[in-house]
Amino acid sequence: MAAVMPCTAFASVADGVTGTPLLDSIKAGVATDRFHIAMAINFDRVKVNTNLKVIYTPLLIGTESGDTATFTPVMLTGHRQHILHSRADHGFKGIELQRDNGKPQSIDYASSVSYEPWMDNSMLYLTDDLCGCGEIMSRERVPLLAIAPTPEPEPVVLECYLTPEVEAVKHRAEKGRAFIDFPVNRTELHPDYRRNTQELGKILATIRLVLENSDLEITRVGIHGYASPEGSYANNTRLASGRARTLADYVKALAGLDDVAMTVESTPEDWAGLREYVDSTHLTSRDGLLALIDSNMEPDAKDARMRREYPSDYAFLLKDVYPALRHSDYEVEYTVRPFNLEEAREMLRKDPRKLSLHEMYMVAQSYPAGSDEFNEVFEVAVRMFPDDAVANLNAAVAAVNRGDTVSARRYVAKADSLPQASEVHAAIERIEEQ
Repeated sequence: MAAVMPCTAFASVADGVTGTPLLDSIKAGVATDRFHIAMAINFDRVKVNTNLKVIYTPLLIGTESGDTATFTPVMLTGHRQHILHSRADHGFKGIELQRDNGKPQSIDYASSVSYEPWMDNSMLYLTDDLCGCGEIMSRERVPLLAIAPTPEPEPVVLECYLTPEVEAVKHRAEKGRAFIDFPVNRTELHPDYRRNTQELGKILATIRLVLENSDLEITRVGIHGYASPEGSYANNTRLASGRARTLADYVKALAGLDDVAMTVESTPEDWAGLREYVDSTHLTSRDGLLALIDSNMEPDAKDARMRREYPSDYAFLLKDVYPALRHSDYEVEYTVRPFNLEEAREMLRKDPRKLSLHEMYMVAQSYPAGSDEFNEVFEVAVRMFPDDAVANLNAAVAAVNRGDTVSARRYVAKADSLPQASEVHAAIERIEEQ
Protein backbone atom coordinates (compact mmCIF):
# COMPACT_ATOMS: atom_id res chain seq x y z
CA MET A 1 0.00 0.00 0.00
CA ALA A 2 1.10 3.59 -0.65
CA ALA A 3 1.72 6.11 2.13
CA VAL A 4 -1.14 8.24 3.45
CA MET A 5 -1.57 11.50 1.62
CA PRO A 6 -2.51 14.48 3.89
CA CYS A 7 -6.00 15.93 3.58
CA THR A 8 -6.47 19.51 2.45
CA ALA A 9 -9.29 21.94 3.34
CA PHE A 10 -12.63 20.93 1.88
CA ALA A 11 -14.44 24.25 2.11
CA SER A 12 -13.58 27.91 1.87
CA VAL A 13 -14.28 30.64 4.42
CA ALA A 14 -17.15 31.82 2.29
CA ASP A 15 -18.78 28.44 2.60
CA GLY A 16 -18.85 28.71 6.37
CA VAL A 17 -16.51 25.78 6.94
CA THR A 18 -12.77 26.36 7.45
CA GLY A 19 -9.80 24.31 8.45
CA THR A 20 -8.39 20.94 7.53
CA PRO A 21 -9.43 17.55 8.86
CA LEU A 22 -6.32 15.42 9.38
CA LEU A 23 -5.82 11.67 9.48
CA ASP A 24 -3.74 10.51 12.43
CA SER A 25 -3.75 6.95 11.08
CA ILE A 26 -5.32 4.86 8.33
CA LYS A 27 -5.53 1.16 7.55
CA ALA A 28 -7.22 -0.70 4.72
CA GLY A 29 -7.45 -4.35 3.78
CA VAL A 30 -9.57 -7.41 3.06
CA ALA A 31 -10.87 -9.79 5.73
CA THR A 32 -13.77 -12.26 5.69
CA ASP A 33 -14.87 -11.22 2.16
CA ARG A 34 -15.16 -7.55 3.06
CA PHE A 35 -12.96 -4.54 2.35
CA HIS A 36 -12.34 -2.70 5.62
CA ILE A 37 -10.99 0.77 6.32
CA ALA A 38 -10.11 2.26 9.71
CA MET A 39 -9.07 5.87 10.29
CA ALA A 40 -8.43 8.22 13.17
CA ILE A 41 -9.94 11.50 11.85
CA ASN A 42 -8.86 14.66 13.63
CA PHE A 43 -11.15 17.73 13.39
CA ASP A 44 -9.16 20.03 15.72
CA ARG A 45 -8.50 22.61 12.98
CA VAL A 46 -12.00 22.54 11.45
CA LYS A 47 -14.60 25.22 12.22
CA VAL A 48 -18.26 24.83 11.17
CA ASN A 49 -20.79 27.67 11.09
CA THR A 50 -23.62 27.05 13.59
CA ASN A 51 -26.18 26.78 10.78
CA LEU A 52 -24.15 24.48 8.53
CA LYS A 53 -23.11 20.90 8.18
CA VAL A 54 -20.44 19.18 6.10
CA ILE A 55 -20.47 15.52 5.17
CA TYR A 56 -17.21 13.62 4.61
CA THR A 57 -17.51 10.32 2.73
CA PRO A 58 -14.72 7.82 2.02
CA LEU A 59 -14.92 6.65 -1.57
CA LEU A 60 -13.01 3.79 -3.24
CA ILE A 61 -12.49 4.08 -7.01
CA GLY A 62 -10.94 1.38 -9.18
CA THR A 63 -7.76 2.66 -10.82
CA GLU A 64 -8.40 0.81 -14.07
CA SER A 65 -12.02 -0.28 -13.83
CA GLY A 66 -13.53 2.99 -12.59
CA ASP A 67 -15.83 1.03 -10.27
CA THR A 68 -16.80 2.79 -7.03
CA ALA A 69 -17.70 1.81 -3.49
CA THR A 70 -19.01 4.24 -0.89
CA PHE A 71 -18.33 3.85 2.84
CA THR A 72 -20.24 5.18 5.85
CA PRO A 73 -20.34 9.02 5.76
CA VAL A 74 -19.43 11.31 8.66
CA MET A 75 -21.53 14.47 9.15
CA LEU A 76 -19.94 17.33 11.05
CA THR A 77 -22.64 19.77 12.24
CA GLY A 78 -22.72 23.27 13.65
CA HIS A 79 -24.62 23.87 16.91
CA ARG A 80 -28.04 24.81 15.42
CA GLN A 81 -27.70 22.24 12.64
CA HIS A 82 -27.08 19.58 15.29
CA ILE A 83 -30.32 20.56 17.08
CA LEU A 84 -32.29 20.35 13.84
CA HIS A 85 -30.78 16.97 13.04
CA SER A 86 -31.65 15.68 16.51
CA ARG A 87 -35.29 16.80 16.29
CA ALA A 88 -36.16 15.36 12.88
CA ASP A 89 -35.32 12.26 10.89
CA HIS A 90 -33.57 13.52 7.75
CA GLY A 91 -32.80 10.01 6.50
CA PHE A 92 -29.07 10.39 7.07
CA LYS A 93 -27.37 6.98 7.38
CA GLY A 94 -24.02 7.66 8.93
CA ILE A 95 -22.12 9.13 11.85
CA GLU A 96 -23.17 12.57 13.14
CA LEU A 97 -20.78 14.67 15.22
CA GLN A 98 -21.48 18.17 16.58
CA ARG A 99 -18.38 20.31 16.11
CA ASP A 100 -17.34 22.21 19.20
CA ASN A 101 -15.26 24.85 17.43
CA GLY A 102 -11.84 25.56 18.88
CA LYS A 103 -11.66 22.40 20.96
CA PRO A 104 -9.85 19.08 20.25
CA GLN A 105 -12.20 16.64 18.58
CA SER A 106 -11.57 13.37 16.72
CA ILE A 107 -13.23 10.04 15.96
CA ASP A 108 -12.02 6.47 15.42
CA TYR A 109 -13.74 5.64 12.15
CA ALA A 110 -14.32 2.12 10.80
CA SER A 111 -16.44 0.94 7.89
CA SER A 112 -16.53 -1.91 5.37
CA VAL A 113 -18.14 -2.95 2.09
CA SER A 114 -18.41 -6.26 0.27
CA TYR A 115 -15.11 -7.14 -1.37
CA GLU A 116 -14.78 -7.20 -5.15
CA PRO A 117 -11.61 -8.07 -7.10
CA TRP A 118 -11.26 -4.60 -8.65
CA MET A 119 -10.56 -3.21 -5.15
CA ASP A 120 -7.09 -4.76 -5.25
CA ASN A 121 -6.07 -1.96 -7.62
CA SER A 122 -7.81 1.20 -6.47
CA MET A 123 -7.54 4.59 -4.74
CA LEU A 124 -9.26 5.60 -1.52
CA TYR A 125 -10.53 9.21 -1.49
CA LEU A 126 -12.29 11.45 1.02
CA THR A 127 -15.04 13.62 -0.46
CA ASP A 128 -17.06 16.40 1.11
CA ASP A 129 -20.63 17.63 0.61
CA LEU A 130 -21.33 21.04 2.13
CA CYS A 131 -24.99 21.40 1.27
CA GLY A 132 -26.08 17.98 2.43
CA CYS A 133 -27.86 17.27 -0.81
CA GLY A 134 -26.20 13.91 -1.21
CA GLU A 135 -24.17 14.82 -4.29
CA ILE A 136 -20.92 13.72 -2.72
CA MET A 137 -19.01 14.08 -5.98
CA SER A 138 -20.01 17.73 -6.33
CA ARG A 139 -17.10 19.04 -4.32
CA GLU A 140 -13.45 18.27 -3.71
CA ARG A 141 -12.11 14.72 -3.69
CA VAL A 142 -8.79 14.16 -1.87
CA PRO A 143 -6.74 10.97 -2.33
CA LEU A 144 -5.89 9.18 0.92
CA LEU A 145 -4.42 5.81 0.10
CA ALA A 146 -3.42 3.86 -2.99
CA ILE A 147 -4.38 0.17 -2.89
CA ALA A 148 -2.21 -2.11 -5.01
CA PRO A 149 -1.91 -5.89 -5.28
CA THR A 150 0.72 -7.30 -2.92
CA PRO A 151 3.44 -8.73 -5.13
CA GLU A 152 4.09 -12.41 -4.66
CA PRO A 153 7.37 -12.90 -2.78
CA GLU A 154 10.12 -14.32 -4.89
CA PRO A 155 10.49 -17.97 -3.90
CA VAL A 156 13.66 -18.93 -2.09
CA VAL A 157 14.99 -22.23 -3.42
CA LEU A 158 18.13 -23.94 -2.17
CA GLU A 159 19.97 -26.73 -3.95
CA CYS A 160 22.73 -27.35 -1.41
CA TYR A 161 21.66 -30.86 -0.39
CA LEU A 162 24.61 -33.03 0.62
CA THR A 163 25.01 -36.67 -0.37
CA PRO A 164 25.83 -38.67 2.79
CA GLU A 165 28.81 -40.98 2.76
CA VAL A 166 28.13 -44.61 2.00
CA GLU A 167 28.08 -46.70 5.16
CA ALA A 168 30.13 -49.75 4.10
CA VAL A 169 28.84 -51.83 7.02
CA LYS A 170 25.78 -50.68 8.92
CA HIS A 171 26.60 -51.23 12.58
CA ARG A 172 23.71 -50.83 14.99
CA ALA A 173 23.14 -51.53 18.68
CA GLU A 174 20.21 -52.01 21.03
CA LYS A 175 20.83 -51.02 24.65
CA GLY A 176 18.96 -51.53 27.88
CA ARG A 177 19.16 -51.82 31.66
CA ALA A 178 18.06 -54.75 33.80
CA PHE A 179 17.77 -55.00 37.57
CA ILE A 180 18.75 -58.54 38.45
CA ASP A 181 18.38 -59.54 42.12
CA PHE A 182 21.14 -61.66 43.61
CA PRO A 183 21.20 -63.15 47.11
CA VAL A 184 22.91 -60.84 49.61
CA ASN A 185 26.67 -60.92 49.19
CA ARG A 186 26.41 -63.79 46.63
CA THR A 187 27.01 -64.06 42.88
CA GLU A 188 24.83 -67.03 41.89
CA LEU A 189 21.79 -66.28 39.73
CA HIS A 190 18.30 -67.61 40.46
CA PRO A 191 16.04 -66.91 37.44
CA ASP A 192 12.84 -67.07 39.48
CA TYR A 193 14.12 -64.92 42.38
CA ARG A 194 12.02 -61.76 42.95
CA ARG A 195 11.76 -59.81 39.65
CA ASN A 196 14.40 -61.84 37.80
CA THR A 197 12.03 -63.58 35.39
CA GLN A 198 10.82 -60.22 34.11
CA GLU A 199 14.26 -58.57 34.02
CA LEU A 200 15.96 -61.52 32.31
CA GLY A 201 13.11 -61.51 29.81
CA LYS A 202 14.02 -57.94 28.77
CA ILE A 203 17.57 -58.98 27.86
CA LEU A 204 16.53 -62.15 26.05
CA ALA A 205 13.76 -60.38 24.13
CA THR A 206 16.25 -57.84 22.78
CA ILE A 207 18.64 -60.59 21.69
CA ARG A 208 15.90 -62.64 20.03
CA LEU A 209 14.58 -59.56 18.23
CA VAL A 210 17.92 -59.40 16.44
CA LEU A 211 18.48 -63.16 16.04
CA GLU A 212 15.08 -63.75 14.46
CA ASN A 213 15.34 -60.94 11.89
CA SER A 214 16.83 -62.11 8.61
CA ASP A 215 18.03 -58.58 7.77
CA LEU A 216 20.23 -58.50 10.88
CA GLU A 217 23.32 -60.36 12.04
CA ILE A 218 24.30 -60.22 15.69
CA THR A 219 28.00 -59.50 16.29
CA ARG A 220 28.40 -58.95 20.02
CA VAL A 221 26.52 -59.00 23.31
CA GLY A 222 27.92 -56.95 26.17
CA ILE A 223 27.05 -57.11 29.87
CA HIS A 224 28.18 -54.39 32.29
CA GLY A 225 27.44 -55.01 35.97
CA TYR A 226 27.26 -52.34 38.68
CA ALA A 227 27.16 -52.56 42.47
CA SER A 228 26.02 -49.86 44.92
CA PRO A 229 28.51 -47.93 47.09
CA GLU A 230 27.69 -49.34 50.55
CA GLY A 231 30.08 -51.92 51.99
CA SER A 232 33.78 -52.34 51.22
CA TYR A 233 35.10 -51.45 47.80
CA ALA A 234 37.01 -54.74 47.59
CA ASN A 235 33.88 -56.80 48.22
CA ASN A 236 31.84 -54.69 45.79
CA THR A 237 34.51 -55.32 43.16
CA ARG A 238 34.06 -59.05 43.66
CA LEU A 239 30.27 -58.83 43.57
CA ALA A 240 30.03 -56.59 40.48
CA SER A 241 32.50 -58.69 38.50
CA GLY A 242 31.13 -62.07 39.60
CA ARG A 243 27.49 -61.14 39.03
CA ALA A 244 28.22 -59.71 35.57
CA ARG A 245 30.03 -62.90 34.57
CA THR A 246 27.24 -65.09 35.96
CA LEU A 247 24.62 -63.11 34.06
CA ALA A 248 26.62 -63.22 30.83
CA ASP A 249 27.06 -67.00 31.06
CA TYR A 250 23.35 -67.47 31.74
CA VAL A 251 22.26 -65.27 28.81
CA LYS A 252 24.76 -66.85 26.42
CA ALA A 253 23.58 -70.37 27.25
CA LEU A 254 19.86 -69.58 27.20
CA ALA A 255 19.98 -67.58 23.95
CA GLY A 256 22.34 -70.01 22.20
CA LEU A 257 25.10 -67.50 21.53
CA ASP A 258 28.01 -69.94 21.28
CA ASP A 259 29.37 -68.28 18.12
CA VAL A 260 28.75 -64.70 19.25
CA ALA A 261 31.36 -62.55 20.99
CA MET A 262 30.44 -61.87 24.61
CA THR A 263 32.07 -59.03 26.56
CA VAL A 264 31.78 -58.61 30.31
CA GLU A 265 32.61 -55.45 32.25
CA SER A 266 31.92 -54.27 35.76
CA THR A 267 31.94 -51.12 37.85
CA PRO A 268 32.37 -51.90 41.57
CA GLU A 269 30.34 -48.91 42.80
CA ASP A 270 28.02 -46.70 40.77
CA TRP A 271 29.02 -43.32 42.17
CA ALA A 272 28.03 -41.61 38.90
CA GLY A 273 24.49 -42.89 39.23
CA LEU A 274 24.36 -41.81 42.87
CA ARG A 275 25.61 -38.33 41.99
CA GLU A 276 23.01 -37.93 39.23
CA TYR A 277 20.23 -38.80 41.66
CA VAL A 278 21.45 -36.58 44.52
CA ASP A 279 21.96 -33.65 42.14
CA SER A 280 18.34 -33.91 40.97
CA THR A 281 16.83 -33.84 44.48
CA HIS A 282 16.19 -31.34 47.27
CA LEU A 283 17.73 -33.40 50.04
CA THR A 284 18.64 -31.37 53.12
CA SER A 285 22.30 -32.32 52.79
CA ARG A 286 22.38 -32.26 48.99
CA ASP A 287 25.37 -29.90 48.66
CA GLY A 288 27.38 -31.71 51.33
CA LEU A 289 26.68 -35.09 49.75
CA LEU A 290 27.72 -33.82 46.32
CA ALA A 291 30.95 -32.41 47.74
CA LEU A 292 31.80 -35.81 49.25
CA ILE A 293 30.86 -37.71 46.08
CA ASP A 294 33.04 -35.40 43.96
CA SER A 295 36.00 -35.54 46.35
CA ASN A 296 39.17 -37.57 45.74
CA MET A 297 38.66 -39.67 48.88
CA GLU A 298 38.87 -43.43 48.73
CA PRO A 299 35.41 -44.92 48.12
CA ASP A 300 35.22 -46.55 51.56
CA ALA A 301 36.11 -43.25 53.24
CA LYS A 302 33.40 -41.44 51.27
CA ASP A 303 30.79 -43.98 52.26
CA ALA A 304 31.81 -43.83 55.94
CA ARG A 305 31.63 -40.01 56.06
CA MET A 306 28.27 -39.92 54.31
CA ARG A 307 26.90 -42.40 56.83
CA ARG A 308 28.38 -40.49 59.78
CA GLU A 309 27.75 -36.86 58.77
CA TYR A 310 24.36 -37.20 57.07
CA PRO A 311 22.69 -40.18 58.78
CA SER A 312 19.09 -39.27 57.91
CA ASP A 313 19.67 -38.73 54.21
CA TYR A 314 22.07 -41.67 54.07
CA ALA A 315 19.36 -43.96 55.47
CA PHE A 316 16.96 -42.73 52.79
CA LEU A 317 19.52 -43.31 50.02
CA LEU A 318 20.37 -46.76 51.34
CA LYS A 319 16.72 -47.83 51.33
CA ASP A 320 15.26 -46.07 48.29
CA VAL A 321 18.15 -45.26 45.93
CA TYR A 322 20.93 -47.82 46.34
CA PRO A 323 18.84 -50.76 45.04
CA ALA A 324 18.57 -49.02 41.65
CA LEU A 325 22.36 -48.63 41.56
CA ARG A 326 22.73 -52.40 41.42
CA HIS A 327 21.98 -52.85 37.76
CA SER A 328 23.17 -54.71 34.70
CA ASP A 329 23.43 -52.74 31.47
CA TYR A 330 23.33 -54.75 28.28
CA GLU A 331 24.15 -53.98 24.66
CA VAL A 332 23.37 -56.07 21.60
CA GLU A 333 25.46 -55.09 18.57
CA TYR A 334 24.52 -56.21 15.07
CA THR A 335 24.92 -55.38 11.40
CA VAL A 336 22.17 -54.69 8.88
CA ARG A 337 22.30 -55.92 5.29
CA PRO A 338 22.25 -53.33 2.48
CA PHE A 339 18.98 -52.60 0.61
CA ASN A 340 18.29 -51.72 -2.99
CA LEU A 341 16.08 -48.73 -3.86
CA GLU A 342 12.75 -50.56 -3.83
CA GLU A 343 13.59 -52.34 -0.59
CA ALA A 344 14.73 -49.07 0.96
CA ARG A 345 11.45 -47.38 0.01
CA GLU A 346 9.53 -50.14 1.75
CA MET A 347 11.83 -50.15 4.77
CA LEU A 348 11.42 -46.37 5.17
CA ARG A 349 7.79 -47.05 6.04
CA LYS A 350 8.26 -50.27 8.01
CA ASP A 351 11.50 -49.85 9.97
CA PRO A 352 13.70 -46.87 8.99
CA ARG A 353 16.23 -47.79 11.70
CA LYS A 354 17.61 -50.41 9.31
CA LEU A 355 18.49 -47.84 6.66
CA SER A 356 21.70 -45.92 6.35
CA LEU A 357 21.59 -42.16 5.82
CA HIS A 358 22.86 -42.73 2.28
CA GLU A 359 20.07 -45.23 1.53
CA MET A 360 17.50 -42.70 2.74
CA TYR A 361 19.05 -40.04 0.53
CA MET A 362 18.75 -42.33 -2.50
CA VAL A 363 15.06 -42.84 -1.66
CA ALA A 364 14.56 -39.05 -1.51
CA GLN A 365 16.21 -38.61 -4.90
CA SER A 366 13.73 -41.06 -6.43
CA TYR A 367 10.88 -38.60 -5.75
CA PRO A 368 10.25 -35.19 -7.37
CA ALA A 369 12.15 -32.48 -5.52
CA GLY A 370 9.89 -30.64 -3.10
CA SER A 371 7.14 -33.27 -3.17
CA ASP A 372 5.58 -34.49 0.06
CA GLU A 373 7.37 -37.84 -0.32
CA PHE A 374 10.70 -36.08 -0.95
CA ASN A 375 10.35 -33.89 2.16
CA GLU A 376 9.16 -36.77 4.32
CA VAL A 377 12.36 -38.74 3.70
CA PHE A 378 14.50 -35.94 5.11
CA GLU A 379 12.22 -35.63 8.14
CA VAL A 380 12.55 -39.37 8.81
CA ALA A 381 16.31 -39.21 8.27
CA VAL A 382 16.82 -36.47 10.84
CA ARG A 383 14.69 -38.38 13.36
CA MET A 384 16.82 -41.49 12.89
CA PHE A 385 20.10 -39.54 12.93
CA PRO A 386 19.25 -36.54 15.15
CA ASP A 387 22.84 -35.42 15.74
CA ASP A 388 24.22 -36.00 12.25
CA ALA A 389 25.27 -32.73 10.58
CA VAL A 390 24.44 -33.89 7.04
CA ALA A 391 21.00 -35.19 8.05
CA ASN A 392 20.25 -31.87 9.76
CA LEU A 393 21.53 -29.79 6.84
CA ASN A 394 19.39 -31.67 4.31
CA ALA A 395 16.33 -31.38 6.57
CA ALA A 396 17.01 -27.65 6.92
CA VAL A 397 17.28 -27.17 3.13
CA ALA A 398 14.00 -29.04 2.60
CA ALA A 399 12.35 -26.90 5.30
CA VAL A 400 13.56 -23.67 3.67
CA ASN A 401 12.23 -24.76 0.29
CA ARG A 402 8.76 -25.27 1.74
CA GLY A 403 8.92 -21.98 3.67
CA ASP A 404 9.18 -23.51 7.16
CA THR A 405 11.80 -21.26 8.73
CA VAL A 406 11.08 -22.46 12.28
CA SER A 407 12.10 -26.04 11.47
CA ALA A 408 14.93 -24.84 9.25
CA ARG A 409 16.48 -22.86 12.12
CA ARG A 410 16.20 -25.85 14.47
CA TYR A 411 17.88 -28.19 12.01
CA VAL A 412 20.64 -25.91 10.76
CA ALA A 413 21.74 -25.24 14.35
CA LYS A 414 23.11 -28.79 14.33
CA ALA A 415 24.78 -28.36 10.93
CA ASP A 416 26.79 -25.18 11.51
CA SER A 417 30.02 -27.15 11.15
CA LEU A 418 29.26 -27.50 7.42
CA PRO A 419 30.03 -24.60 5.03
CA GLN A 420 26.60 -24.96 3.36
CA ALA A 421 24.95 -23.90 6.64
CA SER A 422 25.68 -20.25 5.80
CA GLU A 423 23.49 -20.56 2.67
CA VAL A 424 20.66 -21.89 4.80
CA HIS A 425 20.97 -19.04 7.33
CA ALA A 426 20.95 -16.46 4.52
CA ALA A 427 17.88 -18.07 2.90
CA ILE A 428 16.01 -18.04 6.22
CA GLU A 429 16.72 -14.32 6.59
CA ARG A 430 15.46 -13.61 3.05
CA ILE A 431 12.21 -15.47 3.67
CA GLU A 432 11.55 -13.72 6.99
CA GLU A 433 12.23 -10.30 5.44
CA GLN A 434 9.56 -10.81 2.77
